[in-house]
Amino acid sequence: MRAIALALESALAPGHDWRRSAADLAVEVAAPLVDKAPIDALFVAAPSALLVDGQAAQGALLADRLGLAKLPCYQLEAGDASGAAALHAAVAQVGAGLARAALVVAVSKVSDRSERERAALLDSLIDREIEAPLGLTYQALCGLLADLYVARHGLKAGDLAHVVAKNAANAVAGGETFLPHAPTAIEVRRDIPVAPPLVRSDFAPLFDTATALLVAEMPLARELTAAPVEIAGLGAAGDLTVIADRSDPLRLEAAARAVDAACGKAGIDGLAFLEVSSACSILEILAVESIGVAAPGTTAGRYKDGLGRAGSPLVINPGGGAQGRGFGFGASGLEQAREALLQLGAGAGKRQVEAASAAGATALSVCVGGIGSQAFATMYRRAGS
Repeated sequence: MRAIALALESALAPGHDWRRSAADLAVEVAAPLVDKAPIDALFVAAPSALLVDGQAAQGALLADRLGLAKLPCYQLEAGDASGAAALHAAVAQVGAGLARAALVVAVSKVSDRSERERAALLDSLIDREIEAPLGLTYQALCGLLADLYVARHGLKAGDLAHVVAKNAANAVAGGETFLPHAPTAIEVRRDIPVAPPLVRSDFAPLFDTATALLVAEMPLARELTAAPVEIAGLGAAGDLTVIADRSDPLRLEAAARAVDAACGKAGIDGLAFLEVSSACSILEILAVESIGVAAPGTTAGRYKDGLGRAGSPLVINPGGGAQGRGFGFGASGLEQAREALLQLGAGAGKRQVEAASAAGATALSVCVGGIGSQAFATMYRRAGS
């Protein structure tokens, strides 16, 4: 496959915008890239278009609004991992020579939904045929996993609070966040219980947001930007959807296999930083441990000691991830890739990871779909001159 790179990015700050539609947000975020590059294909991550907007063909709608109606348009739905799925599809399209430049857009529009309806979006990620009839929900299953994790490793429920504290600290320092301040682990422990031992802060809040990236063959990427970021590896994998059927519920096998495929023999040693899904604290912990960053049962303690924060040997979610920036349903995988472009292109501002500015620096993003039923891993490399 030809050398492929991320070249341009655009993003809207997460928030609540009751006056505009998903299409409005997508046009605002994507239009600047359309004006800068010769786009050959459009990829749209649209996991909630039908559920929220009643709009099945959102990809075609966005292509029309962007003046790209005559181009091939691909709409992808992979739950909360749709952004990562769309990115991988665009890389494959350009890598196969079917396009020189592909625009990838992910939009989340939830502000006009009630809290119950927003929760239903998350509940749509679990097995609706087997788990839902048992009265289980997304939050309940995460709580059960957290309870099992705490019991197996002899931890206290409050130990999990270090995940939120780490992500919040990175987000507030980085400047892209909904948080007025970074809560400490003690403050997180005092939050409202939702699915014990998990509290409200353990679940990233859903917001309206949109992200757009341009994927291009390397020669074109160099024409468009002085700091393209090479896609060095892709990996995707799935697992059993019913958590109780897995041999070990506390191992995210999909994440482990996706990372192995993306990293190859190089493994995860020497990463400048890691982006990992943080829709819920326990999912971040299980992903970090499943891919070998930390031994089982040790992540919370290592976060307490500083792992993952700015200045640590391995920064994890330098922008705070979904917990720190806000959760764009279906957009988080693309937001991870945007962070990689900013960091490895030395354009991340206050949250710039020093190691990401070095020649040949690499980074990894791991987007977990649902509660580990699928995962997409992407390896990035700072392109040389």
